[in-house]
Amino acid sequence: MKDSEELVLLRFRYGRAAEIFLAYKTFLFREIMTGEKNYCQTEQHVKSVTHILLITFYSFVYSLFDKSGVDFISTTEPYSNYLSDTGKKIRDELIEIWEENKTSMAILRNNVGFHGGKKFKNFEAGYSALSSIHPQTSELIMIQLAIFFFELDELIPNENKMVKTSNVPEPEKKEFLLKRAENFKKYIKENPFKENFLNLSNEEMQALYTDFA
Repeated sequence: MKDSEELVLLRFRYGRAAEIFLAYKTFLFREIMTGEKNYCQTEQHVKSVTHILLITFYSFVYSLFDKSGVDFISTTEPYSNYLSDTGKKIRDELIEIWEENKTSMAILRNNVGFHGGKKFKNFEAGYSALSSIHPQTSELIMIQLAIFFFELDELIPNENKMVKTSNVPEPEKKEFLLKRAENFKKYIKENPFKENFLNLSNEEMQALYTDFA
């Protein structure tokens, strides 16, 4: 099988979303320099950029699934019967996550992400939408996308791998990602999120990604 034009573009869009997520995690875990001689001079600057990177990530995810452009569901459909059972399962789960969160992602994207609402109530609705998405959803989406494209690469080789998904050696990478995805799915199911995401401290935000995975 060969790449279609749409699949090449979808892989490109996935790569950009993964890079935004990489930037988000870099700021979240403070792998940057701060101080008067740096662009991020204070902790508040870092926290604000961290939030906007997460909002931008969800905006990219929305575009990845939105049918007005090259979208994940219709682009991968012709290849779905050729995927392994794992690939099919991950694709179905990604579509399920999308269906559960697409309204919140649309509100977020259209009011404080790629676009901006005309009234303050639109701004408030956008940030409320961020808190309505379980924080671990971003990590789960990114892991499952990595697994899916890992599976797709075995079916249709991709020579332009620009995204590093983990520090695990290649032979063990898929099993590592599958186990990590299961950990996040279990945690999301057992721990509904009720807090205002924007009110979390940096330590609380970091713990959402490190305490159980």
